Formats: sequence, structure tokens, C-alpha cells
Amino acid sequence: PEPDPAPEQPPEAVPALEEPGNSIGGEGDFEPGPVPDYLNEDAQTPAAEPPPAEVDVPATEPSPEVEPEPVPEPMLQAEENESSAGEFVWERDFRTLGIVGMPGNLASHTAMSWEGDTVMLTMEEGHARLLNARHEEKILAALRNRFGDTITVRIEQGETAGKTPAAWEERQRVARQQAAESSIKSDPLVKSIVERFEARVVEDSIRPVQNSG
Repeated sequence: PEPDPAPEQPPEAVPALEEPGNSIGGEGDFEPGPVPDYLNEDAQTPAAEPPPAEVDVPATEPSPEVEPEPVPEPMLQAEENESSAGEFVWERDFRTLGIVGMPGNLASHTAMSWEGDTVMLTMEEGHARLLNARHEEKILAALRNRFGDTITVRIEQGETAGKTPAAWEERQRVARQQAAESSIKSDPLVKSIVERFEARVVEDSIRPVQNSG
């Protein structure tokens, strides 16, 4: 005998969907809800903000570079005191008088000052004992050649306080020697040799460069 056919299953009921204001599958009236703005063709879209205006900034020429003024090298200054007449400084400019020999040597150990038209030369005792009338004439002639024939010279014994041409020149010599020694000791090559061979710089062998002219 043939098997009995399987009984048919009743279709599942599909639930009805409801939305507020609408009835789907029911008998009520259909009331459309408000249309969103993004679906409304009449709705105006907000205007896009205009791009920022472009402003032409005129190109400015770069300011010219100003070169720094050169820094003058330090110089050994002459002592400005009462021994100067105009731009003449006794200690510094004594050699320009051209007094040579013993008169020049003696005069270089004097301090100078003025009393009216009289040139006062103060000389320490150790040099004053070597002075004679001929030496004084040579010194007077050189001073008159520089300052005029109306001046007179008086040489007296006393303390010079180191304000003599000879003392000034010695200070210059010492300063140049110290500068030369400092330059040698700071030289990279010299420092390398000293460190490598445990050597030392013989300071007495250093001589400053003499300026020509």
C-alpha cells in the first residue's frame, strides 16, 4: 500500500508592521507623516562658505646685510700727562726729536713738564752726574727745532716716577715679549709637540717680531 501523504503545514502568519500615523495591512486611513528635509526637493541646502580671499602680498626686497665695523686691534697706549705739548707725547714721541749719542741717552731718562715757555726736564741722580754743558746744548737745539726758538730748557735733578721715554720703551718691550710668548704657547702645533714629547718652551728663546718702518 502507498504511504499516506504528509499533512500540509499551515502557512505562518506574517505580523503586520505598524508605524505611528500609518496602518499597513489594516483598514484605517493612510495619513502621510512629515517628509524629512533631506528628502524635500524644495528644501534649500545651506550655501557653501566662500573660500578665503587671496591677498597678493608684494614681495619685499631683502634688506642689505650690514657688515659689522672691524674691531680695531688693541694698541699699547702712550701715557697722556703734563709732559705732552699739543699732539706730542714726551715718552712716546721722544725719538722723533733725533737726539743721538750721550745727550739722547741722558734725555731719554728725564721726565718732561712745561712752565710757560720753559721745558722742565727732571733727571734722576744717577744720570744727572753725567750731564755737561755740551749735552744740554744738544738737547736744547733739538727741542727748539721741534717747539720753536722762543723756548728755554731747564734740567734739574729729581724723581721721574717712571715717566721717561726709556721707562716707556721698556714697558713696550715687556708687553711685546709677553704677547709673543702667549702666542707661541697657544699655538696648536707647539701644544701638540709639548704634550707628545713632554717638552717645554724656552721662553728666553722667543723674540717678538720687529715692525719695519
